[in-house]
Amino acid sequence: MDVSKQPEASMLRPICRALMACGLVFASASASAQGVMVSETLSVSETYTDNVGAANNGTAGSDWITQISPGVAISRKSGRLSGSFAASLNGQFYANDSSRNTSYLQLTSNGAFIAVDDMLFVDFGASIKRESVSAFSSGTLGDELNSSNQELVRRFFLAPRLAFRLGKDINGNLSYRQEWTSGGGQVLDSRNQRTAILSLSNPLAFGPFGWDINYQDRESDGGSAIRSVASQTARATLIYSVSPQLNLRVLGGHERNDYTVGKDVSRSFSGGGFDWRPTDRTDFSATAENRFFGTGYNVSFNHRMPLSSFELGYVRDVASTETTAFVSAADLLFPGIYDALTTISDPAEREAQARALAVLLGSGVPPIGFITNTEFIDRSAWFGFTINGARNTLAFRSSRSERSALSPDLALVPGDDLAKYSRTITKASSISLQHRLNGLSSLTLSYSVSDAKGEGITVQDVSRRALTGGFNTKLSPRTSVSLVLRHQSASGSYDYTENALVGSVSTRF
Repeated sequence: MDVSKQPEASMLRPICRALMACGLVFASASASAQGVMVSETLSVSETYTDNVGAANNGTAGSDWITQISPGVAISRKSGRLSGSFAASLNGQFYANDSSRNTSYLQLTSNGAFIAVDDMLFVDFGASIKRESVSAFSSGTLGDELNSSNQELVRRFFLAPRLAFRLGKDINGNLSYRQEWTSGGGQVLDSRNQRTAILSLSNPLAFGPFGWDINYQDRESDGGSAIRSVASQTARATLIYSVSPQLNLRVLGGHERNDYTVGKDVSRSFSGGGFDWRPTDRTDFSATAENRFFGTGYNVSFNHRMPLSSFELGYVRDVASTETTAFVSAADLLFPGIYDALTTISDPAEREAQARALAVLLGSGVPPIGFITNTEFIDRSAWFGFTINGARNTLAFRSSRSERSALSPDLALVPGDDLAKYSRTITKASSISLQHRLNGLSSLTLSYSVSDAKGEGITVQDVSRRALTGGFNTKLSPRTSVSLVLRHQSASGSYDYTENALVGSVSTRF
């Protein structure tokens, strides 16, 4: 066992016990309620790689890697308490280099509690998973066996919300969200972000005219590594309903922040936008504002057809690790696949099939993002589509993200990409195809290309390619096996190639 990983493991033990206890309490409290599902899972995989860790020029050699992952999943969709809890303990064992052996907890939990009907709600959640610490390390981003670029990140949030009415027509919401983020090796300290929001709205105040008022107060504490920052934004929006399908928006507001050391920014801003929904299957929304960092944008378009879905978007805004959480390829593909599976009438079965298909199609496709301990300006654009046929499902996605720290004094952590470079640019495209041989078996093929570039005093550029092919079949309603062949390569600041064969079996009790 790698001694460098022992402190992380010892820190995780009390957290693991507490979180597993929460899951058991959730299950026992829900045991008598309808809509509760509890299942235990076990997954075992064996990987042969000719370049373990995707080392530069293949210097690490080959190895056999065994991964054993027992887990539990709990979900409840009725009553005052609803949500899901899934946790697994992953152990990785290397045949030729036992110093790489490691174990870690992976957890995802989201829930909602109705404290007072139609008035008081509490949302909560937690996640513990490995995330990429840099866009430039060797290995494909998101490869769970690539420990050189993966660190365990723990995220927790608690968000009470009060819904109320003023008079007959004014709707109000008062919410508070507390988020804790820790882990991430040397990049993250113990981050703490608090956000309070008050909103009032009357969509039909004066015939076709309506209004919305929103105030947000946010404070971010980056731990001992960097100073705390705060921002307040007040925004008033006038809405004109041209038709039931089209709304036009004119907005104005005032913002204040202390992102730059020794300087408080306080200024007014204005902007506009529209919301267009010509059919139940099409949504198009766009907003532009002249903010303190320049022009901010938020554009999204979604269109769904009986067997396909399309999406595109563009955002330029202030962001942080909390607002741009690490997203896997399966997470990105799931909404489009779910929208395309319109022939499945049962929502639970539709969600289960969409998630299973997203995992298969996302295998080998790089995720989006890397962790950072600073607020930054994020400019992201993406386009994707999913087409579902009788036997084939095709998914494509292309994205581009540009990040730069809001202030140099906020980017002080040595291992943080936004401290090393004044700007990072990541681009990725992937295409995945699944062919269903029958009701139990399928073939999957995916190809992805990505490029990461860091600009500043020094320049770094890494281009990656990955090709993955796999076979998956069900041995029984609760047991499935898969065989995956992967080839990946990189050029630029890192040069490597890797070929891997992965066999796995998963069962649900």
